Amino acid sequence: MFLLNACVDPWEDRFNKEFQTTQTVWELLETNQEYSDFVALLKETELDSILRRSASFSVYIPERTSLESLSGLTTGQKKSILNFHLSNSIVYSSDVIESLSVKTLNGKQIFLERRDGEIILNQTTRLLKGDIRATNGALHEIEQLLELRSNIYEIIQNNVEFSSTADFISEGSEVFFDEENSLPVGLDSIGQTIYDSVWVTTNDFFTQYADLNSEDESYTVFLAEDSLLDSFQNGELKGGYLATLPRFITHGIYTEDDLPQELISVNGQKLFLPGEMYDFYKSASNGLVYKLNSLANIGVPLSVTWEFTDASDFDTIRGIKSTNYLDRIEALEEISVTEIDGDFTEFAYEIKNGALNRDYLKIGTTGGTSATIVFDLPQIIPGKYRLTINAIIRAVDGIRYDAYLNGNLISAGNSLNGGTYQFELREIGTVEIMEAEDNVFSMVIDGSNSQLTKCYIDYLLFEPVK
Repeated sequence: MFLLNACVDPWEDRFNKEFQTTQTVWELLETNQEYSDFVALLKETELDSILRRSASFSVYIPERTSLESLSGLTTGQKKSILNFHLSNSIVYSSDVIESLSVKTLNGKQIFLERRDGEIILNQTTRLLKGDIRATNGALHEIEQLLELRSNIYEIIQNNVEFSSTADFISEGSEVFFDEENSLPVGLDSIGQTIYDSVWVTTNDFFTQYADLNSEDESYTVFLAEDSLLDSFQNGELKGGYLATLPRFITHGIYTEDDLPQELISVNGQKLFLPGEMYDFYKSASNGLVYKLNSLANIGVPLSVTWEFTDASDFDTIRGIKSTNYLDRIEALEEISVTEIDGDFTEFAYEIKNGALNRDYLKIGTTGGTSATIVFDLPQIIPGKYRLTINAIIRAVDGIRYDAYLNGNLISAGNSLNGGTYQFELREIGTVEIMEAEDNVFSMVIDGSNSQLTKCYIDYLLFEPVK
């Protein structure tokens, strides 16, 4: 991973004691004939006026043959690219212990790393001759013009193949008028202030997880293109991938040679990614982008359905299973009634033909008693889920229940009353599962009818959501 080193060698180590110069960065550039083409471009784009100032600079000078690629560009385009080769930070070769990032005048970063005895810029360009010192900085000769790259968010936004991810991130964007920083320029016909307006965009995803639009941060991301998300094999994984997108982003820059199989994501969760699951896609100004070629077995949650298929005895219903879940989870744990409160004259499980899977759970009591049913959720992948229950509605039975996750009340006073004998899907609420094991969902069912209480449950459904 690129480490943003702040190490600075002692002053006497940077400069040879015999080294003396009286020339500034601009004077060194202008008086060296080898740099004449570069200097001409600086003058054309009026960047020479910046380099003439009394300020500190590092200048990265490409070999003159690579400058020919700028010939067909506008002056503005040339200026943007040349600004990427100028920095107000004085950097010497000795500063690059392992790796270092340098902010340039166009706001984007240059990443330098020491590799096999050489210094490489942005993973592609060698430093040919460094540390040509001036009174206010240094010149560095590099083998080619540096590519001006988009940042990670711009890559996502500007490539139609990532439109689902772009839309998902943009959902949290909000634009508002910044009156404090807007300049009043007059009054309109009814006396209201007219502003030279400043508009500010905020984004929940950037604030909570990773600001992929920032040039001051660096990330490695693993993106799934739409063709993968919408494919027959992976279509059911789409919601789970987007809902857990922060798990596929990590701080820092990992090249293919340095990329470990297990990463710590920006939300603090572990991500296990074997090398065959992704391919390198593109370098960004603030990181690297890899493209996923599969979503199987890398921790993408699916909608999970607990179905009722078989009863073994009074205390336990076995055979509750996941539908189309991860391959590594072949079966989920049993459910069991762990608490029975009140005097039951009748309590029974019955498996009947249900509306969806041809089976359902019936809990019958008399005397207005209640029971707690516990569902173990082993190895469910952490994330936010919308939890719904498909259950029968019958007015005369007077059924109500409270729902809990890991002992915490998540929904209270839910009624299964009203209507006739028919199953309906009812939303319990959105829950966030933090751990990958030992999670428990429970329902405390209360029979308010003193004569008869019956509860019919066809299935429970967990769907990943944002």
